Amino acid sequence: MASKTQTLEIESSGAFLRTRMTQGATGDVGQWEYYRLCSITSITGNPEAGFAALLPTNQKRNPYAYEDMLKVVIEFDGTHQPDLVFDVQDVSNQAGWTADETGLAQALTDIKGWVDACCCASGGGGGGEATETTQLLVLSEVQDINTNTSPGTTGVVTPFAFGALAASATLQAANTSRKRVVVTNDTDAILYVKEGATAAVGTDYTWKVGIDESAVIEDYTGVIDGILAGGASSGNVLVTEIT
Repeated sequence: MASKTQTLEIESSGAFLRTRMTQGATGDVGQWEYYRLCSITSITGNPEAGFAALLPTNQKRNPYAYEDMLKVVIEFDGTHQPDLVFDVQDVSNQAGWTADETGLAQALTDIKGWVDACCCASGGGGGGEATETTQLLVLSEVQDINTNTSPGTTGVVTPFAFGALAASATLQAANTSRKRVVVTNDTDAILYVKEGATAAVGTDYTWKVGIDESAVIEDYTGVIDGILAGGASSGNVLVTEIT
């Protein structure tokens, strides 16, 4: 695999997370950009499998090849900072952030550690701004829609077509071994999720999940039901149970 000519450096620096671009071919180094650690509201990992190149032995492969992407999305409090999105495999100065799921998990853990160290100890060491200790840390499992499974035994992904949730339906059966459930709304309507049986639009629900949003359900092992608001016409609801 050819080496990338442009890479990213990312690290913690006092009360800030900072990033800069570097040009491998010329050695040019960009200016540091600073993001306040205590403004971070969520840290999300999103692996996306790339298409393999067309091979003589397998003509069914997509000829437009691209590499796997191991994205990290960092969201801020919305006051002045845009979201920060980068691929783990582009980072050059964090040895543990390898170009695989293990590296992605390590990146999420490290960034959350920077936030906790800066903002949770002694009421927030980064300029006096304290944040909730329950920062959202989600590692989205690599999904194989054909088998509804993810690699290893940590998670199982189940897709629900939008039409299956026109009425309340069970998204996940009760499971005492459950650690968490991630419900992602990839439809064009609002999803109402209930920790319990029989959800109802606007009146009986626990989570209101907007379009392209996710709910992370922890510390609950019972049945989970869901229903889409009227007007849904496309997409799926993806439910990942992690045990």
